[in-house]
Amino acid sequence: MTEGDVTTIAASISAIVAGLLGGWAGAYFTDKKSHNRQEEDKRKQTLDSLKAIKSEIESILQVYKNSVGKAIDDMENQTDPNPLGIYPEVPDGYFSIYQSHSGILGTLEDNDLAKSIISTYIRFMGIFEALKLNNQFWNVRESAIRSLLHLQGEDQFTSELSGNTFTTNFLKGYDKNLKSLTEDLRKRQPTLYSETNDLLKNIDIYIEKKSKIN
Repeated sequence: MTEGDVTTIAASISAIVAGLLGGWAGAYFTDKKSHNRQEEDKRKQTLDSLKAIKSEIESILQVYKNSVGKAIDDMENQTDPNPLGIYPEVPDGYFSIYQSHSGILGTLEDNDLAKSIISTYIRFMGIFEALKLNNQFWNVRESAIRSLLHLQGEDQFTSELSGNTFTTNFLKGYDKNLKSLTEDLRKRQPTLYSETNDLLKNIDIYIEKKSKIN
């Protein structure tokens, strides 16, 4: 083998190695670019979902303030407040965004924020279910009173209410449940407002922080 043959073989090997390295590098950087693009898309999707969740929480809080919150505030301003009555019920469907996007909470880098979002939704869900229960209690109470008035007449019914009868105890039991719910909502309302507003601020802070990442 001549020196020229060796040179030719070496050049060929170098070309093959360079081609392999070039192909590997191209594939590597293409995969990395694709991975980075996927991560960026995922980050944007998470932030978009978080913005939607924030908007829904704002809406839920406003609905509560305009309905239940106002009813409780009106009771506070009465000289002789009567907590019994029908509360405005919040229509179903107010948690649809959370139910559709709650999966992104597991991808948040702030575990405390994720926990706060979950606990806030659970709290509002519990309140709205309690309001439905309150209204069911009220309707049963009113139905019972109408039935007793029809069966006994107003004089006998009024007389029974002043004594320790089944009728009296029956109605007092419903009244106790209704008053207990109203009192519980009244006590929790300031904390509900403050903690929900704090959560909304923390969501804004997180979104702003993550939006700056390129």
